[in-house]
Amino acid sequence: MTISPTGLSDLNGSLTFNENHLQVESLSARTGGGTLNATGSISYYQRQVIFDLKGTAQEVRLRYPPGISSTTNADVRFTGTNASSTPSGELTVMKLRHDARVRLRLLPGTGEASHHRARKLPAR
Repeated sequence: MTISPTGLSDLNGSLTFNENHLQVESLSARTGGGTLNATGSISYYQRQVIFDLKGTAQEVRLRYPPGISSTTNADVRFTGTNASSTPSGELTVMKLRHDARVRLRLLPGTGEASHHRARKLPAR
């Protein structure tokens, strides 16, 4: 599986460090034609990384999986430790485009989409 990287530009933020704690007061960037914003904290205590991070995305274009392009808005939270973590929130797909050579289908019994690239069969 290959994920196409998306670069960040106009990165700007306010971060506070002390000996075992990072506070993200605000962090913003542009990517995929949209904006990302993040706040939260990361701490190191008794050999554990503890984090509580919140993020939003506005009109960010994602080009994954291959052959699929979507524009999304998101409001997410990621909390936990290096041993156990929980993502939560909402992601709204505003636009979805796909290459005609990619077939979308639902996985039986899950309601989840799967994809695969269609292949031309050799002429006989």
